[in-house]
Amino acid sequence: MFSKRVALAAALSTALLASACGGGSGSSDSDTVVLAVAGPMTGDSAEYGQQQLAGIQLAVDQYTEGGGIPEGPLKGKKIKVVKYDDAGDPNQAASVAQKICDDTEVIGVFGHVNSSATLAAEPIYERCGVPLIVSYSSNPEITAELHENLFRTLVDDAKLGAEMASFAAGELKGKNVGVISSDDDYGVGLKENFEPAAEELGLTVAK
Repeated sequence: MFSKRVALAAALSTALLASACGGGSGSSDSDTVVLAVAGPMTGDSAEYGQQQLAGIQLAVDQYTEGGGIPEGPLKGKKIKVVKYDDAGDPNQAASVAQKICDDTEVIGVFGHVNSSATLAAEPIYERCGVPLIVSYSSNPEITAELHENLFRTLVDDAKLGAEMASFAAGELKGKNVGVISSDDDYGVGLKENFEPAAEELGLTVAK
């Protein structure tokens, strides 16, 4: 939990710098800037959405205690966090993204947790020019193309799937392996990258 929060705190700095260079159109006269946090606050993935929110709020509290944003065009400004619940559903994620885009005070957004939700929401953020910081979603398709507004802070499933295969063959000395995965963008992404890497390492993958 601590390391995840540290990563989110670091990502917050990136978000502030990115948004200051051309994100949302929040008023420069206000002494407060608004960051959105979008993810599953309810539903099966709620634990992860709430962890993300807690980590970002911790970083924001630390900035506030230190006198606000420490440097850049927004130096000294306070940060307000506004949460949005997508329930881990792509359709709701798209709706949330549009609501965030319609709020001209929002200068950047952290989200979404589920890869399927991020894939649904990202094009909307890109069209309206809102910076998106992705700290959970790991499907390779999210960064398969260049998005000027998108920043991802974790390894994607292409790397992770290959590393899992390497661990199974090396550390576990496996010969025959089976794959159990969720039927969503996250699970499919891992499976599709694990299987070819495992076969290249001489593992027999059950079909």
